[in-house]
Amino acid sequence: MSTTARGCFTCEAEEKLLTQAIEFVGEERIMISADMPHGEARAGFI
Repeated sequence: MSTTARGCFTCEAEEKLLTQAIEFVGEERIMISADMPHGEARAGFI
């Protein structure tokens, strides 16, 4: 892939071909989803 190409690819950690995808497009172009809690999810947050 060209170093001037723009764009990212998203995936889930359970993707069966994740290793191959990383090798093909490069790890700098992969975004993985994360289930991180948001501040408003905390108890007592107003």
